[in-house]
Amino acid sequence: MRKLLYLSIALNLVLALFFVLWFSKPWHWHALKQSLGLAEKQAPSNYYQIKSEIFASLPITQEDIVFVGNSITDYAPLDELFKNISAKNRGIGGDDIGGITQRI
Repeated sequence: MRKLLYLSIALNLVLALFFVLWFSKPWHWHALKQSLGLAEKQAPSNYYQIKSEIFASLPITQEDIVFVGNSITDYAPLDELFKNISAKNRGIGGDDIGGITQRI
């Protein structure tokens, strides 16, 4: 019985330490707030607006393969990754599904 008590206390301490270390980083709190819907919405930056306007003015043909997304897509070297196809990069850092839907 005593072993079980010590094991329970040890596991609770490890779990408490994990949460203290995890939430000591400011971006973890922000991620938690976002997942709970408590984070404040930020206005789109000029970067987002400028890239959206540029992309709206650029032509896209039937043969093009268009990549949309956030910063992962934005910074991807698509011309190097896909040399034999016509790939268009329309990623914007900070974009989300709402922004992508509006742009499409």
